[in-house]
Amino acid sequence: MGGNLWVGNHDGLESFAGLDSLKTIGKLLTIDYNYGLKTLTGLAGLTSIGESIYVGPYNGITSLAGLDNLAFVNNHIAIFDNYFLTELGSLNNLVSVQGEVSLTNNPVLKRLNGFENLQSIGAAFFIQQNKSLASLDDFKNLTTVGGALLLLENDSLPNLSGLEQLASVGESLVIGKTNC
Repeated sequence: MGGNLWVGNHDGLESFAGLDSLKTIGKLLTIDYNYGLKTLTGLAGLTSIGESIYVGPYNGITSLAGLDNLAFVNNHIAIFDNYFLTELGSLNNLVSVQGEVSLTNNPVLKRLNGFENLQSIGAAFFIQQNKSLASLDDFKNLTTVGGALLLLENDSLPNLSGLEQLASVGESLVIGKTNC
């Protein structure tokens, strides 16, 4: 698919079953305002997104399971305002993201699992307003953030364990309103 895949305002959609053969999205994958969406199953064949992926706001998913084979995102990953998302999962094939990664306002997100193989982020990295987030352990291979690294308002985060391999932050490292 050379353009965008946008799925929004579809309360009856529960999964992506039927799109199993989709391998590439040339531009954007946007999933927003799908209260009935429970799973990303059906996107397991997706390996590449030419620009960005936006998941949120207001989806019914509890994890990103279904994006298991996604290995390339050229620009941004933004996962935000998902009130049922408890874990990420399934992004283990991502080694680098050229643009920003933003994980914002996912209030019941406890783990950032799925990023275990991520080594570099080309621009800023935002982890903010994830009130239940208790660990950064899944970023154990992250070595480089090209822009700022902001860890803000993650009230349940007790420490920064998981960032031991982080060798370079291109701009500011900001930690605020956490229990660190």
